[in-house]
Amino acid sequence: MKKLTIAIVVIVILVGVGISYQAFFKKEEAKFSVAIAEISDITEKVSVTGSLVPLQRIDLEPKIQQEVKEVLVEVSDKVEEGKLLIQLDRRDALIQVDKSRASLNSVSQEINLLETRLKNAEQDLEEVEQTAIKNVSKAEASLEEAKTNLTTKHQNLDDVEEVESNELEQAYEDALTLLRGTYLQVDNTYWAVESIQRTYFYQNDQEGSRVKREKRQIELAKEDIYSVLEIAQETGDSSDIDEVLSVTEVKLKEVYQSLSVIREICGQTYYHIVADADKTILDTQKSNIDTVISALISAKQDIESQEISSRKNVNSAQATLDIAQSQLDSAGSSLSYVETQGQQQITQAQSKIEQLEQELSLKELNRVISTTNLAQAQKGLEDTSIKAPMAGTVTKVDIEKGETAKPGVVVVSMIPEYKYKIEIDVSEVNIGKIKKGGLAKVEFDAFPDETYQGQVDKVYPSEIVKEGVIYYRVEVLLNEYLEKLKSGFTANLDIIIGQRENVITVPYVAVKEDEQGKYVKIVEDGEIKEERRVEIGLGSDTRIEIKEGLEQGEEVVLYEEN
Repeated sequence: MKKLTIAIVVIVILVGVGISYQAFFKKEEAKFSVAIAEISDITEKVSVTGSLVPLQRIDLEPKIQQEVKEVLVEVSDKVEEGKLLIQLDRRDALIQVDKSRASLNSVSQEINLLETRLKNAEQDLEEVEQTAIKNVSKAEASLEEAKTNLTTKHQNLDDVEEVESNELEQAYEDALTLLRGTYLQVDNTYWAVESIQRTYFYQNDQEGSRVKREKRQIELAKEDIYSVLEIAQETGDSSDIDEVLSVTEVKLKEVYQSLSVIREICGQTYYHIVADADKTILDTQKSNIDTVISALISAKQDIESQEISSRKNVNSAQATLDIAQSQLDSAGSSLSYVETQGQQQITQAQSKIEQLEQELSLKELNRVISTTNLAQAQKGLEDTSIKAPMAGTVTKVDIEKGETAKPGVVVVSMIPEYKYKIEIDVSEVNIGKIKKGGLAKVEFDAFPDETYQGQVDKVYPSEIVKEGVIYYRVEVLLNEYLEKLKSGFTANLDIIIGQRENVITVPYVAVKEDEQGKYVKIVEDGEIKEERRVEIGLGSDTRIEIKEGLEQGEEVVLYEEN
């Protein structure tokens, strides 16, 4: 990959020299070389060198101190997962396993005996419980009979309350119907008075004013009745209906009084002559209002009588219910006595069972301890065998047969099979461009004609100082691992920073820079016409993207002769 990069640079330089040569000799006045802004693809990358190292290095050490009886592997051996590598002395571990197993068997026999005694005690408890159940059943039958009687009395009370409630509700409904008719009567009275007032009392003299005032009183009474009646019709509540009855009775008396005054005025001979028919209408309205007042009073009396009757009947049903409740309480007391006596007998049988269960629990605890001891002994036996935790290659064996293996001292090292990573150190200038997941092209010195693909896996935040220069460690994982790859291989990587297709590019040297930023020199007709500001993008080894400031085909200066 390095050789390819060098070749590209040489070609670009030769092309630039050729262009310069033609420009110089073609026109004596053109002492500069040019390049054309072209549409091309561009890839920006960071080239670094690193090393192939194992993804994980495994150091195996014994968990117990014992003499080595066998060493079954050598350096460079390939082993499968679970393969025995080193066998330690097993004699002490086997003795401990036998002792632990014998202790567990003894405890298990004691538990079996206690379980038999517990089973017998549970049978005794079952017999006591059956006797108690029979005695309780008789008492419960008496209690159920009392409950049935109480339920009947409850139902009787509910029925009485429902009947009385319906009767009272009907009385209120009748009253509400009467009130609706009463309002219609008052409304009819108002319009009758309205007609007479407009016909005979339209002037503003004394009699006309009195009639208008009484008519207004009737109108206000009508409105008051409607206001409370509307609420009662909406809620249907008995208290609202009571309120309507009371208000309506008062307002009806006011209407009657106003009718009387108007009728008296109509009878005065010194005022306009009122037709006999209209006087008759007033008399009829007075009679109707008087009738309605009587009906309202009767409705209120009916409601009061129904409330008294309802309370009497409900109280009688409640008294019968109270007697049934007393009988139920007596049956409940009898049941409680029988239950208490049976419970005492059951408690004694249960106490015996609890004692046996406690003894059994202690033995179960001893069995858990014995089981744990056996598991530990078996684990100790397993620890005498050092096995490969995964498939891989042995890289080091640091103990021989007859030596004593000790915890904390590595006896075998290995690396996983075909699992490597590439470690590279990137300078602080380029580290900001590299992100996790970035693509990488990899070549190894050992296989210069082969290219591998990989991805950035880790970018470490802590710095590494080498000869005064700051670097940051980066790890790259290959997409595939071949058996021929070996730990320690030198790797040459191109980490892709960005890629763009079909963009305007020029050679790197065409872009100049001053205090105001980046610019290029535009050439037209063989002369430098202007310095134009540009915005740059990605850059490859030889070319750079121009995001703004240049069009395809424009010529720019590469080099100028002084």
